[in-house]
Amino acid sequence: MVSLIRTVVVDDHPAMRAGLGAVLADAPDIEPTGAAASGAELWPVIERTAPDVVLMDWHLPGDDGLVLCHRVKRRYPSIHVVLFSAYADEWLVLPALLAQADALLAKRAPARTVHETLRSVMAGEQPEV
Repeated sequence: MVSLIRTVVVDDHPAMRAGLGAVLADAPDIEPTGAAASGAELWPVIERTAPDVVLMDWHLPGDDGLVLCHRVKRRYPSIHVVLFSAYADEWLVLPALLAQADALLAKRAPARTVHETLRSVMAGEQPEV
């Protein structure tokens, strides 16, 4: 039996949340368990769904993804956080590491890369940025 990777998506754009949810649901071992548009919405979703991974946009209203990533890692050390951004490149690596992100993804990454990144962080591997 395959262990499902329970995943929550955090993005302030409804179309992006829906699209990522569809991408995640397409993998047999990944289960989208919830979504949030902001940090305020994230905490009840985490409590309700107990995710393995939070896939979080870098740019969010209120607290940005870096701040939220750090808070998630502090409150729930067992949850992996993958930050994603339309501008994911070398200059975001250090801030992502300081926020204790497990990986950094570009929003333009193909579905296969998203799936592989989630599997890698669950396996304790450091995926390439």
